[in-house]
Amino acid sequence: MAAFSTGCASSTDPTIDSSRRFSTPHLQFEIASFLQAALSENTHKTYQTGLQAYYEFGHSAQCTIWPPTSDSVVQFVAYLSVKGLSYATVRSYLAGVSYYTKLQGHQDPTNQFLVCKLLQGLKRMKHTKDTRLQITKQLLQDIISILPRVCFNNYETMLYSAAFSIAFYGLLRVSEVAVTGKTSDRVLMIENLYIDHNDLSLHIGVIFSKTDQIGRGTSLHIKSTGDITCPYLSITKFLALRPHSKDPLFCHFGGSPMTRYQFTSVLAKAISALNKDTKAYKSHSFRIGASTEMAMRGWPSSVILTSGRWVSNCFRTYIRIPKF
Repeated sequence: MAAFSTGCASSTDPTIDSSRRFSTPHLQFEIASFLQAALSENTHKTYQTGLQAYYEFGHSAQCTIWPPTSDSVVQFVAYLSVKGLSYATVRSYLAGVSYYTKLQGHQDPTNQFLVCKLLQGLKRMKHTKDTRLQITKQLLQDIISILPRVCFNNYETMLYSAAFSIAFYGLLRVSEVAVTGKTSDRVLMIENLYIDHNDLSLHIGVIFSKTDQIGRGTSLHIKSTGDITCPYLSITKFLALRPHSKDPLFCHFGGSPMTRYQFTSVLAKAISALNKDTKAYKSHSFRIGASTEMAMRGWPSSVILTSGRWVSNCFRTYIRIPKF
C-alpha cells in the first residue's frame, strides 16, 4: 500500500498541528484553545468525522491525500456516494476537510467548479424529502394531556409539559432547551427567564444558539394562551415545584439538568402512547409546527425568520401548510 501524509503527525485533529507552528508551549496552548472555541462542539465532531472518512478513503484508494487536491476531493465525493451517504452528509464531510485544509494554510480545493457541480448533481440524484412531521397545537395538547401516563411522577410531568410548551411557542431547538453532551452552559438558565405576571407572559433570553455561537443573544416574548398548552401557566406550575438552584431552567427534582436524550425519549413515549409514528416526530417537529402555525395565521416571513432565529430563507422548508 502506498503511504500517504496527513500533515497531522499522530493526531487526527489538525487544530493541534496548526498551533505547533508557534514556538512556545504557552502560545501553542492559547492558540489551540481559541481554535477549539471557534466552533461548536457538534461542529467539531462533524468535521472530525468527515476528516476521518477522508483518511479512510485515502487508505482504500492507496494514494497520497494530504494536502487535499482537486482530484482527491472529486474521488472522495464519489467514494462517499458509493457508500450510500446522503448529499447533506457528503457536504458536511467536505466542510470538515475544507476547514482543516485552510487551517493548515493549504489551498482549499473543495470550492472548485468541478467539486461544486458534483455536489449539485449529487443533490439532485440523492435528494431525500424531509419526512419529519409537524407538531401542531392540537397534537401538543394531546402530548401534554398524555404525559401523566408516560412520566414517573407529577414533577416530571410538569417538567416536560413546560419544556414542550416552551419548545413550541419559542420555536426552540432542542440544544437550547436540553443539555447535549458534557456542556450545560448554553441551554436556557433560570436567570434567562423573566415572568411578567401582569401581562401573563414570559421573557426568555436565548444567549446561545446554532446560529449565534458567540452569544450575542436574543430575547423572546411569549404570551399566555390560556389553554392546556399555555407556556405561561406551564412554566409557573413547574417553577412552583422546581428546586431553588442556578442550574439550567429545565432540571429534575434532584437538580440534574434535563438532557437531550431524555427530552426526545419522553416525546417518543408520548407520541407512541398516542398511537402515532415515533419516527415521524422528532424534537425539530416543534419548530416545524410553530413556524407552520405562524404562516397559516398570516405572519410575515420576516417575523417567522426572526422568531426562529434563522439567518437564511431555509425556514421556508419548515413550513408545512396542508394542500386541500
